[in-house]
Amino acid sequence: MLLPYSCAARLRSGRLLLALLLAPAAPALAQTGFAPGTPYPCGSNLPAKVVLGDVNGDGLADIVAGNQSGAAISVLLNQPAAAGTFGTPLRCPTGGGQPRGIALGDVNGDGRPDIVTANAAGGNVSVLLSLAPQSATFAPPTSYGSGGTQPTTVALGDVNGDGRPDIVTGDFVTGRVGVLLNQAGLPGTFGAVATFDGGVSRLTGVALGDVNGDGRPDIVTGSFGGGGIGVLLSTAPQAAQFSAPTTYVASGPADVVLHDVNGDGRLDILAADSYTDAVLVLLNQASLPGAFGAATSYSSGGRYPGYLAVRDVSGDGRADIVVGNEGAAPDPGSVGVLLGLPGQPGTFGAVVTYSSGDLGPFSIALGDVNGDGRPDAVTSNYRSTTVSVLLNSFPTAAATAAATVVDIYPNPAQAQFTVRLPAGFGPAQAELLNSLGQVVRQQALPAQVAVPTTGLPAGVYTLRLRPATGPALTRRVVLH
Repeated sequence: MLLPYSCAARLRSGRLLLALLLAPAAPALAQTGFAPGTPYPCGSNLPAKVVLGDVNGDGLADIVAGNQSGAAISVLLNQPAAAGTFGTPLRCPTGGGQPRGIALGDVNGDGRPDIVTANAAGGNVSVLLSLAPQSATFAPPTSYGSGGTQPTTVALGDVNGDGRPDIVTGDFVTGRVGVLLNQAGLPGTFGAVATFDGGVSRLTGVALGDVNGDGRPDIVTGSFGGGGIGVLLSTAPQAAQFSAPTTYVASGPADVVLHDVNGDGRLDILAADSYTDAVLVLLNQASLPGAFGAATSYSSGGRYPGYLAVRDVSGDGRADIVVGNEGAAPDPGSVGVLLGLPGQPGTFGAVVTYSSGDLGPFSIALGDVNGDGRPDAVTSNYRSTTVSVLLNSFPTAAATAAATVVDIYPNPAQAQFTVRLPAGFGPAQAELLNSLGQVVRQQALPAQVAVPTTGLPAGVYTLRLRPATGPALTRRVVLH
């Protein structure tokens, strides 16, 4: 899905007639779950990867979109007066053409999110440091060799255990993974790239996570029709060394995501397979952590799924999958949602589809953009010049009623806040989520407990309470 546009179009044209002849009836567009998508101009043709993050420090999640044309990315700021709506895009040059891959993270330790891009036409990765968060201003890009010729994906993570996020990128042409270490003497600058066999060709997806439980982040790769999914285990964290890849067969897993979908404490692999129009789930094996079982395939609900994201979007405490189906004219594409099944951890129900409100929803990001405590969906619409926002509309009346008797004080909070559970609610697991939906604190709750927040940046957070039985409750928490 991340091929040069002309090449991708030629590949798809050969499949289109067969797809139309063999296609089952498309799932009906849903009326509840996500509101119809609202598109916003993003200022670029062929918008690619989309991510969410608070780039201007106002506590609201903003949109950052990559680009398969030109040499700039787009930043759309969330509007405080109407949270969940977005302003005119700001353009940021990237120092390389076709910045398809994009990641957000504080790479220089100043508390502000910076932007890292993989520039497919430049053969490099670029770092844009945040200068003035209130205005979402970034320094001119600093570019580094990626170790390949066409990097299409990028991720941030501390691969050598020094507490600083490093850059990991994947190259479409060579199928190799490039690792650039954050420099101790000058945080936010990166050393020469080291490359590793990614285990696949036509590499388009990279994910970082500790898949074998040794405390070190491993690398998982995906490919657009290039041999499947590769797993590279960390072998020497201080030197950022990785094992030869173990490859799992799949047709065309363009994007890969790591998430514990069955609740066993181990990260599983999920992939959007654009060749079979499927979502693949590979469960981490209890008998051999870091090894994965055969893929279970689920319909994505549309044609050419590109990216996926995993979160509990329905509020029932189970992981759900949201996938972007780009489609091909005249099909406008769709957003597919697969809800986790009750009593069957790691399995998912039939897909339900939603409209993004524009053509070719491709990349997907999940996060609470309007401050109601529920993860919303944002898509990049590859066959238009827009991104779309689909607000979460899953029913929450019961949870909201119960949540009104959950006491949180003080709120706004500083060093800590206290949670008092309602009578009869019972012990619960408390999770504090940032605006990206990432869990930044978690602990078991008795009837009343203080939750420390020291070290967390100011902003709006979501407190999620998971009881032993019944639905999870969410409350908004503001940190000063």
